[in-house]
Amino acid sequence: MGNEELAILKYALAREREGAKFYRERAREIHVPEVRELFAELAEMEMDHVSFIAAMFEGVSRGDEISFTEIEDRDTFSSREALELKGTSVDSLAGDLSALRIAYLIEKDFEDFYNQKSEESSKAEIKRLFSTLSKWEQNHKQALLSLYESLMKEYWNTQGFEPLY
Repeated sequence: MGNEELAILKYALAREREGAKFYRERAREIHVPEVRELFAELAEMEMDHVSFIAAMFEGVSRGDEISFTEIEDRDTFSSREALELKGTSVDSLAGDLSALRIAYLIEKDFEDFYNQKSEESSKAEIKRLFSTLSKWEQNHKQALLSLYESLMKEYWNTQGFEPLY
């Protein structure tokens, strides 16, 4: 692996750490329990990514070739019950929606970054590494979008609003 790939891994490591920090900090400000729980789960998953990338980085820094067994990201998003919004103000809902939207964009940026690096690499193991990371971020993005859409519907209902589409 060359210096460019090491630099990419180092960059990815920093971004994943920032993502974990974002989720931990925002989870404390969230009002809807399901959103708070999702952010806490995402903080843990981002730290899993940090550990995974750090292990790759350390191995490559020692001169090892990239080699890993394909592992699945945790699937804790699959079944969420109906949102519990009792006692949640409209302003709180709006704030939680904003946090979900920002989180979605963070995950989309991660997914796009890893996809791009996978496509740019000519080395099979590097492609596979970044493709795996991209899939993980795509799963996070989908979970956030799903919760965002559910919460948005609840927000509209609370406001007595029905969208035209």
